[in-house]
Amino acid sequence: VRPSNGEIGAMRKAGGPMSDEDWAASAATAAILAEVGQVLQMGDRPKDEAWTDGAQRLTAGATSLMAASKSKNAEAWTAAAGEMGQGCRTCHKVHRQQ
Repeated sequence: VRPSNGEIGAMRKAGGPMSDEDWAASAATAAILAEVGQVLQMGDRPKDEAWTDGAQRLTAGATSLMAASKSKNAEAWTAAAGEMGQGCRTCHKVHRQQ
């Protein structure tokens, strides 16, 4: 997860994807993160509501990020990246060791 989040974070700091290659990389990275969100919800992995809610928000945000990347919609991309980050923070507030 960390490399994928880092890639999206770097793009976000740079103002979003700029080239066709950036948009393609963003779509591929978002697909990975959407799958991660699904895996986090499988079996006995979910520990509580924060975990489930965070994973669902990650999946939804990453799915939206993938769609925005494919359509090269910068405004939707920024919103989706923010939603994805909120999903991560929802769970990390409770479960990430400080």
